[in-house]
Amino acid sequence: MTSTTRLGLPLIDAAQAQKHVTHNEAINALDQLVQAAVATRSLATPPASPSTGDAYIVAAGATAAWTGKSDDIAAWQDGAWTFYAPSPGWCVWVIDETRIYAWAGTAWVDAFGVLMGTLQGVRLLGLGTTATTSSPLSAKLNAALFTALATSEGGTGDLRQTLNKSTSSNTVSQLYQDGYSGRAETGLCGDDNFHVKVSPDGSSWRDALVIDKTTAALSFNNPAGARTNLGLDGYVFRNRLRNATFAVNQRGLNLPVFTGAISGTTLTVSAVASGTLQVGQVLSGSGVTAGTTITALGTGTGGTGTYTVSASQTVASTTITVAGYKLSAGQYGHDGVKGGASGCTYTFATTGVDATLTISAGSLIMAVEDKLLEGGAYALAHEGTAQARVWQGTGYTGTGSYGAATRAAPLIVTGLTAGTQTNIEFSTGTVTRPQFEPGTQASAFERRPVGLELLLCQRYYFRMSGFPGGGVFPGFGAAAVYTTTAANAYFKYPATMRATPTLTQSNTALFADNAFYPVTGFGSLYMGTDGASVNLSVASGLVLGHAATWLGANTAAAYVEASAEI
Repeated sequence: MTSTTRLGLPLIDAAQAQKHVTHNEAINALDQLVQAAVATRSLATPPASPSTGDAYIVAAGATAAWTGKSDDIAAWQDGAWTFYAPSPGWCVWVIDETRIYAWAGTAWVDAFGVLMGTLQGVRLLGLGTTATTSSPLSAKLNAALFTALATSEGGTGDLRQTLNKSTSSNTVSQLYQDGYSGRAETGLCGDDNFHVKVSPDGSSWRDALVIDKTTAALSFNNPAGARTNLGLDGYVFRNRLRNATFAVNQRGLNLPVFTGAISGTTLTVSAVASGTLQVGQVLSGSGVTAGTTITALGTGTGGTGTYTVSASQTVASTTITVAGYKLSAGQYGHDGVKGGASGCTYTFATTGVDATLTISAGSLIMAVEDKLLEGGAYALAHEGTAQARVWQGTGYTGTGSYGAATRAAPLIVTGLTAGTQTNIEFSTGTVTRPQFEPGTQASAFERRPVGLELLLCQRYYFRMSGFPGGGVFPGFGAAAVYTTTAANAYFKYPATMRATPTLTQSNTALFADNAFYPVTGFGSLYMGTDGASVNLSVASGLVLGHAATWLGANTAAAYVEASAEI
């Protein structure tokens, strides 16, 4: 009698007697080995009371009826143990381990483990849960471990997890959820910069931190008023624009209301209800030609008196208001803002702690000093309606197209050259809380203390005039008389200036020996960035060697100013 090659089933010989015995033996073997299952593979001694059909993989060190049968499949059939010696590839389900084992020729091995060694092209894999087509790899567990393959095991000892996306505009990230609703996300989200994002509800997201891929500059989205200790490249002083709240107004721009009449190009002011008249103010009133501006002072120096206006006309005495300011090209208005190539006409209004500028004609430039530009990418945003452009260079003639620059969609400029004056130019519309900062994200507006902002502005320009409360004797410095008509005074600036400034004065005097001597000549002996030694000339009357004080000549129009504007 012979048997089959794979399962060793007995074959019926020709003319064999009792063919049913051989046939039944083969049937029993098929019943045992096809869809094979055993109770366990941990017994080396046969159980005392087996039932028909019970089967086992005999463990090592077999004894009793199993002696010499280790690794065989032992089956209780017809009241006796039948043994089947495995061939390579046989698979058996081990019930107490709920695992499939395969005979590898010398030992039983975990069949799934063998398959996993070369598992490829798996479409769905769920670990402790059910994978879906939207989440083809899913795991439900309480802990996970990834450890490096050591050099002793043939590895490098390193471990690096790689996440890759198709294009820059795609996203590759790690998403953190609460109840399957997103709360935080880190990664390359829609571009190639590194984002740290948060959400209160899984649908509305805000960047907390963005790291620029090129410069490594950090963009923080701190709440308004928040402070960190990260220095210039962190949050504090991120805004490269000075006086972005427009609270500093050293030139005293205001919107006065007064009573006046115009004959030809002469404006005669008979009464001032509020404010101070200045060159550049745009007038509005009954019968006043639209766009009329004050072009020069006459006998009036801010109050009653005469002034020259831009348009010849005849207007009877009436109430006149100032509708705004008209700046010529390159002329400064509020600290840090100047007219563009076509000049600028604008008004301003303060709400709370911030002022909004409204540009009705021309353009307004906010220049950034070359020492404040690291180069690379910058974001410009504000909360007004005016569009903006950014260009580099000196002067006031800009280039490039204007575009929107909002907090939600800032104007991003790249490739700026380090150490080069950079200009932010706004077209017609409103400008509120502008911010120009390194990186490609617009953070919350940076509010600096007003006193500190004033010092930053005085690096470029300062004006010292009447004392607070309307005093007309502002003191500018001590002087030493060296002739009967001249004295020398040292003038200390309130802040170190950007460059040696141009110093001018008006309506000042020397007070010496209990008398006032109006200054008739003004020159410098020394000019620096922190102070100046100036020569003050008077008509006569000074006493050689006496001390004097340089101050305002009993008029609100007295001032000393210095400019190192860009």
